[in-house]
Amino acid sequence: MHKSISVVASVLFAGVLGANAATISLGNVNAPSAASNMVSTSAGVRLTSSNSFIGVGYFDTLTDAQLQSLNATTFATAKTDFVLFGTSTSAGTPFPIDGSFQYDSSAAINAGSSFINESVYLVVGNASTLSASTELLIYKSALTFLQDNPLFSGSVSLSRTDEVNTASQLLWGQFGTYSYDIGDSFGPTQAYSTVAAVPEPGVSVLAMAGAMFAVLGRRRRRNRHP
Repeated sequence: MHKSISVVASVLFAGVLGANAATISLGNVNAPSAASNMVSTSAGVRLTSSNSFIGVGYFDTLTDAQLQSLNATTFATAKTDFVLFGTSTSAGTPFPIDGSFQYDSSAAINAGSSFINESVYLVVGNASTLSASTELLIYKSALTFLQDNPLFSGSVSLSRTDEVNTASQLLWGQFGTYSYDIGDSFGPTQAYSTVAAVPEPGVSVLAMAGAMFAVLGRRRRRNRHP
C-alpha cells in the first residue's frame, strides 16, 4: 500500500515539475508509418535501457570543431564538459523497442542561468552513465536554451530528416552504417551509432612499435632454439 502511494506521489511530483519548468522533448520515434532512426553502438548493437545514457544540455568550453574530432584526451573532456539539462533517460523507454527513446526533460531556466542562449546538444553514450561510456554520439540541434518567460519549451528529434532540413548537425557519431526492420508501424530504419575516441597518433605509433618489437622478439627466440 505504502509503495503504491509512493509511486503515485512520484508521478504527480514529476507532472507538477514539468508544468512549472522549462521542458525539452527529445526522441527518435516519429509518427506511425514514418521511418524512425534507432541508436546503436559502433558494433551495430541497438542500445537498451541498461547500456545507454541519453540527455540534452550544452558544452561549457569545447567548440563544435573540437567535438567533431575527439581524441582520447578531448573525449574524456567532453564527458565532464557536458552540462546536463534536467535528467537523463535511456534507450528502450517508454517503448519496449531497443534503440528507441522518447522523453521530456524539465528544469527551471531562471534569470542568470548558465543555460540561457546556449545551443542544445543531444548526447548519447553506450553505458548507463555518461562517465562510464566508451562511445558517444553528439548531435547539435537547431534549438537554443532561453529563459523561462513564462516557460521555455522545445523539442529535439534525433532524425535524419531534421538533420537534412534544419540547422541540426551530427558532430560525433555515425549514420547509416546499420539499418533495422523493427516491424510494427515504424517500418525499416537506419541507425545513428555511437563512436569511440580516435586514437592519438602518438599512441598508435607506440602500439605499432610495441607489436613490431614483440614479433622480432619471437623470431629471435625461434632462431636461437631451432
